[in-house]
Amino acid sequence: MITVSQSNDGAPNPALKIKPASKPGISSRIFSVTSLSFFVLHLANTMKECILLVEDNDPNRETTVELLELLQYEVIVARDGKQGLDMFREKTPDLILTDIMMPVMDGYEFLEAIRKDHQPISAPFIFVTASSEKKDIERCMRMGASGYITKPFQGDELIRLIRNALRV
Repeated sequence: MITVSQSNDGAPNPALKIKPASKPGISSRIFSVTSLSFFVLHLANTMKECILLVEDNDPNRETTVELLELLQYEVIVARDGKQGLDMFREKTPDLILTDIMMPVMDGYEFLEAIRKDHQPISAPFIFVTASSEKKDIERCMRMGASGYITKPFQGDELIRLIRNALRV
């Protein structure tokens, strides 16, 4: 759970806390954010860009959605690549975050299916995955991904990656 406390005048309190997941068997910390000034700066500059998040792991998906919504992004959620493709067809997002290893349609197949439908893809494509193998990173970059981040990750890492991809 992500919480930002506020003072009586409504301004953000200098303490930003990201509480670890409390369910057994779930990674105790998906990410943490340590710099409130980075958060506040990002909040001030966000213009409700739309992000499609394709992630099959419930706790990872929920925590990432919480972070993105806290930062004022509109978030469209899918549990696998096939569902992500359907969501993409309904509303073209400004950015796509996807896991690689998923049931039904993996992240690589998802990117190829989007390319087949929409040539070229205007939305930056970022892979978010547990795999840190060099061959996977190279494959993502060869496929034209804008970025790649491995789980577990720091929230500020993901935010910087998203902001950089949206600037291009």
